Amino acid sequence: MGATPGPDRHEALICTATGKSGNRCRAFKAAGSEVCRFHSPAADGDRAKARAAARQATTEEANRLRLDTPEQIKALIEETAQKLRAGQIHAGAALAIDRLCRTALSAIEAQQLEAATEELAARRAEQGPTARRRK
Repeated sequence: MGATPGPDRHEALICTATGKSGNRCRAFKAAGSEVCRFHSPAADGDRAKARAAARQATTEEANRLRLDTPEQIKALIEETAQKLRAGQIHAGAALAIDRLCRTALSAIEAQQLEAATEELAARRAEQGPTARRRK
């Protein structure tokens, strides 16, 4: 991307803004403006609204997400794998989801183990102190 408009673009038709690199924008001006639609101040508001809407949608999706059962965790892992393969999410996000799923699964397993231990203790208490183990 050079700083000059080039032979097929007349200077008067090219956006007057410069990018972060310091090079002049090569896009065509928007009608009635000195800059293109990407550098228009109105576009800043539109981009901000789009980012806010995306954040809101992501927050709502996260609030609906449940990781209470191994089946829910498995479904999230499958969905994440599909999105990763399709290029819809970054590998770092997929890794973070994987870690969250592993943590949730470990918590579920710990709860199940605790419940089983409590059930065994209750059975032993019902049998009374005279019950002996068979060898």
